[in-house]
Amino acid sequence: MERQYAYVDFKFTIPAKGNTDEELLEYAREELYHDMHGIIKDLVRYGGTVAESFDREEAIDYGMEEE
Repeated sequence: MERQYAYVDFKFTIPAKGNTDEELLEYAREELYHDMHGIIKDLVRYGGTVAESFDREEAIDYGMEEE
């Protein structure tokens, strides 16, 4: 089986409250700051989808393979 290389996307959402877009962003940023450990744990456990693939040359650039 040939080795594959691909990007993996992680996506998360944070519920927020506020009267303006800026207040919503500020609230969400604060929540992210205070709960980042839990969010990252959930991403590691349940998150990720395989996205765009890439070739061995790019894997070398990322340090995943040696030349």
